[in-house]
Amino acid sequence: MFKDVPSFLDWLTFGMVSGALDVNAERYREMVQDPTVYSAANWLLSGTPESINNAFNSEKPFSFDHWMSSLETALLLYGGYQTAKQVMSQGTPSARPNSKPADKPKPTAGLKTELEYTPTSGVKLKATQGKTTTILGSFKKDIGKVVDELGNVKSTDFGPRNGGFNTLNVPDEIYTGMKQQQFWDKYNRPWLDNAIARKDTIVLATKPKPTLLYLDDLATGTKQLTGFGREYEYLLAHGYRYDPFSNQMISK
Repeated sequence: MFKDVPSFLDWLTFGMVSGALDVNAERYREMVQDPTVYSAANWLLSGTPESINNAFNSEKPFSFDHWMSSLETALLLYGGYQTAKQVMSQGTPSARPNSKPADKPKPTAGLKTELEYTPTSGVKLKATQGKTTTILGSFKKDIGKVVDELGNVKSTDFGPRNGGFNTLNVPDEIYTGMKQQQFWDKYNRPWLDNAIARKDTIVLATKPKPTLLYLDDLATGTKQLTGFGREYEYLLAHGYRYDPFSNQMISK
């Protein structure tokens, strides 16, 4: 049915292939008969110079050929503009041989004044202007998500975060290398003492339910305070009370 691939493609494209080949052959003959830069470029670039010339200097303005040449020229110009714009905005490889996207800086605790995460207590985590807002709660249920949104910045700096948030998030090697009592004495309690001394706004991301304040010690058969439970009981012992409406610890 088909003698060769071009004949098959010609049938598939309703004669467009043979038409394009014939036109290009005609351009080649024109180049041979009149070997100029224009005729050579017109053959090598498949008639692009001819289309541009016809768009701006048509012998038959507003004819079908004129409109088609104008459309082709407009598309060429638009494509060139987009390419140039991309090169200028990104830089060429030769100009920046070792360039790579800059690492996105991690946000630090205190920069954000409002968090998107809604904790299980339902409180809106919004910092108090001019004060440090300390957030307490169960790490598994809430605090882990809070510190992630704050950039998971690990630090032993227990200073103020005026207008921002304060969470306890020390380097992993400190926490994993200590017993619970040692960690409480050296880091957790001093961190909480600073919050009390500053009169921070203390928000509970987790409601102080007994199941979250205590854990069953299977070895002794007794209940032991969780980390959140220790913080909660410590605040109660220092004159604070829990306000279930605001989910805050209020100093008496």
